[in-house]
Amino acid sequence: METILKHITCGHTNHTYNQYLEFNFSKEDKILEVVRRKASELTNTLNSKDPSGKIRSLEDHTASVVRGALAEICSKHILEKEIKSRNLKGFVKESEGLVNTSDGTTEIDLQLVIDGKHSDIEVRSSCVRNGTEFGIRSGYFNIIGWYITSSKSFEPPKDFYLMYLFPFNANETISKIKDKFVMHFVGGATKAMLEGPLGRYKTLKQDGAKYCGISPICAGLDSLQVIEKMTQKRCD
Repeated sequence: METILKHITCGHTNHTYNQYLEFNFSKEDKILEVVRRKASELTNTLNSKDPSGKIRSLEDHTASVVRGALAEICSKHILEKEIKSRNLKGFVKESEGLVNTSDGTTEIDLQLVIDGKHSDIEVRSSCVRNGTEFGIRSGYFNIIGWYITSSKSFEPPKDFYLMYLFPFNANETISKIKDKFVMHFVGGATKAMLEGPLGRYKTLKQDGAKYCGISPICAGLDSLQVIEKMTQKRCD
């Protein structure tokens, strides 16, 4: 896996967003091999419904699982690298199913612990057929936060929401993962940002669902800004 820092001018005078991370996987990459091998196993254990409550086809469900697994792997890689380079006392813990928080019972993708302080992290992703930079600037894509559906009336907010974009159609995921693969970590937002004036509720074309998100993506934190927020030492 190769990581490249990419620069972008978003064109909004009030935004400080200017960089994102590209992940390049060769066809023989060990991470892709693991994800290919585990895809069917994960598909059988994870919920096959989309947020609107519709049952995904097997291919769509597998593709969604693959993208989610890769986004979590990349997030864990980024955070562990930062902990080491900054000489921090910390670690990253992967999801272990449902956990109890002060706000209720929920699922957490990753937990970051630095100097004994815990941060809950949710990893989100979208596919952008017009390319990642269009997804960042256009306003058609969001940093996706918590959401509710007809069957889930409340989701406890996490401390951080990380966003990934895949520069292809969702239905191309399975064919793409058989070859070299590119994806982008485009930044994210804190819980406070989503709860503030930047956060807006939208359906995101999922009937019966309501997401809290920030749009355009470049209104939020870029990749290095959100990494800095997550890994800075806390005094509270």
